[in-house]
Amino acid sequence: MLRLRSLLLLLFSHLAHSMLLGWVESPGYPSGYLPHASSNWSRCAPIGHILSIRLIHLDLEDSKDCENDAVKVFSNGNLISVLCGKKEFEELQANVNPSLTSSSGGCLSLSFESDYSNVHRHTGFRGFYTVQDTDYDECEDDPDNQCTQFCHNFIGGYYCSCRHGYHLDKDKHTCTENANCWYTLSVEAHLQLELHFSEVFDVEQSPDGQCIDTLKIETPSGTLGPFCGHTPPPSPYLTHSHKVKIHFTSDGFGSNKGFTFHFQTRDKVCLADVIPHSTVTPQKPEYRPGEKVTVTCDLGYFPNTKGVNAFSSEYVTSCHSTGIWVPHFPCEPVDCGFPNIPEDGILKLVGDNPQTQYEDQILFTCNSNYYTLEGNGKDSCQFDSGGPFVLPMLSSSQRPFYLTGIVSWGSPCQEKKYKGYYTKVENYVDWIKETIDKWIHSLTDLFNAEMGWTVYFIWFLYVTVCECKELPVAEPAMYGEVKSPEYPKPYPPDLLAQWDISVPEGYQIRLTFTHMDIEPSPGCFYDALTVHYDGKVVGRFCGHENSDDGHHPGNQPILYPDNHLTLIFQTDNYNPERHQNVGFSAQYQAIVSCGGGIFDEPEGHLLSPGYPNPPPHGVSCQYVISVEKGFTVTLNFSDFHIESVDTDRGRTCLHHWLEVTVPGRDPMKLCGTESPGLLNTNSNTVQLDYHTDNEGLSNGWSLDYSTYRVNCPLPGKIAKGRVTPSSTEYLYRDYIFVRCDQGYKLMMDGKEIASFSTMCQSNGQWHLPLPECHIIDCGEPETLLNGRVTFLSGFQNQYRSVVQYQCNEPFYSLLVGDNVTFTCEADRKWRSDSDVVVSPTCIPVCGKPTKLISEYQRIIGGNEAPENTIPWQVLLSIDGARGGGMVIADRWIMTAAHNVVENEKTVSNDTIRIFMGLTDVNTDLTPGVYAASVHVHPEYNNPTSVDYSNDIALIKLHEPITFDSFVMPICLPPEDATYHTGTMGLVSGFGIIKVDGKDFLKNKLQYVRLPLVNQETCSNSITLMTRGKDNVPILTNNMFCAGFPEGGKDSCQGDSGGPFALHDNEQFWAAGIVSWGFECGKRGTYGVYTKVANYLSWISKTMQEN
Repeated sequence: MLRLRSLLLLLFSHLAHSMLLGWVESPGYPSGYLPHASSNWSRCAPIGHILSIRLIHLDLEDSKDCENDAVKVFSNGNLISVLCGKKEFEELQANVNPSLTSSSGGCLSLSFESDYSNVHRHTGFRGFYTVQDTDYDECEDDPDNQCTQFCHNFIGGYYCSCRHGYHLDKDKHTCTENANCWYTLSVEAHLQLELHFSEVFDVEQSPDGQCIDTLKIETPSGTLGPFCGHTPPPSPYLTHSHKVKIHFTSDGFGSNKGFTFHFQTRDKVCLADVIPHSTVTPQKPEYRPGEKVTVTCDLGYFPNTKGVNAFSSEYVTSCHSTGIWVPHFPCEPVDCGFPNIPEDGILKLVGDNPQTQYEDQILFTCNSNYYTLEGNGKDSCQFDSGGPFVLPMLSSSQRPFYLTGIVSWGSPCQEKKYKGYYTKVENYVDWIKETIDKWIHSLTDLFNAEMGWTVYFIWFLYVTVCECKELPVAEPAMYGEVKSPEYPKPYPPDLLAQWDISVPEGYQIRLTFTHMDIEPSPGCFYDALTVHYDGKVVGRFCGHENSDDGHHPGNQPILYPDNHLTLIFQTDNYNPERHQNVGFSAQYQAIVSCGGGIFDEPEGHLLSPGYPNPPPHGVSCQYVISVEKGFTVTLNFSDFHIESVDTDRGRTCLHHWLEVTVPGRDPMKLCGTESPGLLNTNSNTVQLDYHTDNEGLSNGWSLDYSTYRVNCPLPGKIAKGRVTPSSTEYLYRDYIFVRCDQGYKLMMDGKEIASFSTMCQSNGQWHLPLPECHIIDCGEPETLLNGRVTFLSGFQNQYRSVVQYQCNEPFYSLLVGDNVTFTCEADRKWRSDSDVVVSPTCIPVCGKPTKLISEYQRIIGGNEAPENTIPWQVLLSIDGARGGGMVIADRWIMTAAHNVVENEKTVSNDTIRIFMGLTDVNTDLTPGVYAASVHVHPEYNNPTSVDYSNDIALIKLHEPITFDSFVMPICLPPEDATYHTGTMGLVSGFGIIKVDGKDFLKNKLQYVRLPLVNQETCSNSITLMTRGKDNVPILTNNMFCAGFPEGGKDSCQGDSGGPFALHDNEQFWAAGIVSWGFECGKRGTYGVYTKVANYLSWISKTMQEN
């Protein structure tokens, strides 16, 4: 059973250090916590140290936002974690424990609370807390650390612990699987457990079939198992018990999966095997509570009824709601007792300590010390008539003897001339057998525990039968006392004790509890004393006189309606107040029966003794009508005649009266000849006390009682909601539900609830007050990166509010249009008109600078670019060397591979500085940013600077760029991009320019407009320029050329990696990357560019994978 225990806190000491470490766990761990359980814990670390908690087990009721049962952890008063549900220790280690740490010298506190109910039992939580030095970790730095699961660092050492289901070997510091596990399942006494094992069953078994690990199921009727291997117990398995123990043993080795099962409950039934050595009628496989059977003991057995109905071989018993038969009398074998053989008798017993129960045999022989049958003056005589005449069966005259005759008659004794005459037995053997058989069968119902022996010698004087003697019937006691075991000392756990109380016929039992101290619990769920009558529970008691929980019987006598009842005292296996709860003591007394007692049926008819005639003597009778809570009793008197006395003050009930008592009200005495008629008591319990003396004349009374369910008040109306079902009245056990209108939520005590129902209670009140319906809200709409959200209508994000998303134009645009509106819907999601739930995304606008160059000039033969006209231009500084690049996305720069490869190796990230948004290096230069990663095309291989094929690389940035008029991306080529000869493109960069034949490095952004050149023309020019030269680059299909045949305009050193942009549909796109060429701007030569359109797949793949 689950119990509420205080928060367990274990403190350890280590050498001379004063340490702060120990366990923190939920109340009742690991048995489970109760409803309304709570606990709090708080510790602080010394300055220079930190405090941490490592949870090793978590099993709480799961709920949305952990609103039902939860563990909350605070650091210096700030909430850092809220936990519920079930988490394995691996998940706790990885995702939970790292955050449960205080700041240096800080404090951690933990609070645990459970709500009012749980559908399933949960074991709770457990964790280990330690104070640690911030500079030294004993667990990691100790080479001899042997902890196999958890190592907890503390000041001056470490401590090993194990996860749930393992135990710590103190000598080895290792965790092994528990070798002896007990799981106790316990439900209410009137239910039985049904076990369902899963098909996956894997418990270690040796090759020869012997169980290494074992599973056993223990019930009060016996042990099932052991089970191992892959064969689970029978499923479903009906235990016929409300308490079952599952015993699992393991040697701590192996890799077997184990087993799982779940259980269900059913109402208990009684089995047909009532009592051994008996038969029952009627016969059925099982019996429901309240059903009765007649138990008939087998031949030679009688029920041990403890003095009640001592001479009957059968009795009636009832199936009790707890699955036991009440009363329960064992059938015991008849005991004939030891035969009374005088010392000087004719017989002598053979052997010592003979068995004298049914079907036992004992052996006699002739007592040769006193009798012999010989001639020579010897004879039988008077008073010997009927005696035996025997002869030896063997010629040696030795025993055994057989009966030859019976002494009958003769002449004067001892005269030799006369002979004695004997009846010849052999002529009557058949008659003797028949007569004895009839006699034995006639004694079947007359056996008793005390018997006398009568000896019949048949054939060999060996066989004897027993004869029953009736003993006086012991009348049941008129009074007595019952005490719990070991009273007045505390009673033991796992107890089941039964007392069958009876008084003589014609009397009732009055029971008075002189003391009761049984563990209190709601409904007396754990330990309880139950009173049974005719198979029904008429009382269930626990607690003590001042306890809030439980049900104390009080000190007033309780009158029961018949002369027998049964008390059953049952305790569970745990008692938190073991040294306090001492049990009970009670006295019972026989009271003259007058038809009174306790009546628990929903309706009935009651009469006074002798009605409609006066009782023969004075009576004092009590009638208690006690029905289930939630019902009210109504009395309807059909006849009423009780003597009254007229006085000056009016009619008084002086000598005869009927007193009606309702709990919580003053008693009402009734008398006279006028019927009270219909009395509505508005209570489920009514006590009637009828009293008359030996004089006067009262014919008595007659009444019918009935019961009605209690009414609860009408629930009223709910704003923005409704109550269902709608009715003009609501009665005990009726349920109502509250549902809110669309767009509204249920709220109670400031918290939202998923659903609501309340029940009409037995006290005529709803068990929960009605909730309210509040308008729902969708929360703040998601912010739009590089955009904004504007409210168009509504209030505080409530239902039907409308917002509009817009991007920061002209640098970003919505993927689905210029503007998108979202509405707060009933499911608490912001939805667009097209039912889209995901918030929109602002995508960068590419290739559209806020300013356009009015005319194209030159780089070599070009001009300086105005601000914001080429916002994708990038200046690269790589180990002091200058290069170009272009922005193609918010984290990506595209450049030439030869810019970032030296000596066949990609340069390191920290040697690359990236400058964006520049037009003048002297005035606009910022610190720049460093590369996060560099990705060179995998087929770029140019160790001798003659193979510029695949001269393309991507540089990833650490942080995304927010685009504006200074920095914008250039578009990538369309899928169907074409390169037509003569098309003018824009080339830009911070490279070398020629002035009067001299090279100058410009610090201002230069641009020039160049035409695309036919591939064959470009190839021929390269051939002419390199005639007679070795190690000359070649032109491939991954390249294109641009420039004027007369020269004068070209890209040059320092421009490598920069963009060659074409302009289509009002957008610039990156057609090429400045790659290589011969003598910038020389007549008859052209600049060579990497053809970007050939690398779209690689660009997309690289960006997606990184």
